[in-house]
Amino acid sequence: MHDRHDLTDDQWALLEPHLPGGEPARGGQWADH
Repeated sequence: MHDRHDLTDDQWALLEPHLPGGEPARGGQWADH
C-alpha cells in the first residue's frame, strides 16, 4: 500500500540528480583574529 507522499521509482529517478550529495558540505578553516 502506498502513502500519497511516496514517490514512484520514475519520480525518484527524475528528482535524485537534483539532490545534494551524501556528504555534508564543509566550510573553510576558521582563522584566529
